[in-house]
Amino acid sequence: MPALAAPSPSGSAHSGSQAGAGSQGSTNSASQETASQVCGSTAPGFARCLSWRRTDAAARSEAPATDTSPGMAATTAGAAATLGNNGAYDPSYLQSAYGVFNAAGGAGQTVAIVDAYDDPNAASDLTAYRSGFGLPACTGSCFRKVNETGGSALPAPDSGWAQEISLDLDMVSAICPRCSILLVEASSAS
Repeated sequence: MPALAAPSPSGSAHSGSQAGAGSQGSTNSASQETASQVCGSTAPGFARCLSWRRTDAAARSEAPATDTSPGMAATTAGAAATLGNNGAYDPSYLQSAYGVFNAAGGAGQTVAIVDAYDDPNAASDLTAYRSGFGLPACTGSCFRKVNETGGSALPAPDSGWAQEISLDLDMVSAICPRCSILLVEASSAS
């Protein structure tokens, strides 16, 4: 998946994986878009969340548009090949970009996501994203959350990693709307 781009102070975009470890925020003066890193810098040998959050007024006020892509009941943004929803990588755009849409939508497959720390709102955020973009509801065994040993005692929550986890869940939902999702939450980023 492409990394979401965040504007640099010069106005050019940097993917999350290329942004400097100490860079905490930036502004694109041409469009007055502002963004900040979700997680702080990390020491070598530790996993790092690479998410950026747009903080400008336009990003906060946008609501998803609707789309009628085959197999999706009133889903997301306009033309599938156009980056829509105020610059968001919505399901129809991602499916088109990667050529992954099919009627089965991943039914019978499981995608595992491994992230650090707990996102206590993972299930409700996943429900909101899927509902907002008209994706199939994730009910029953569609979503499971476990700790790094497969148990139910979850690690401490972390607000930065929670945003990374939500973004990861959203992107899996966008690309594979009928896949089951297994979220493995590690006790640390090391």
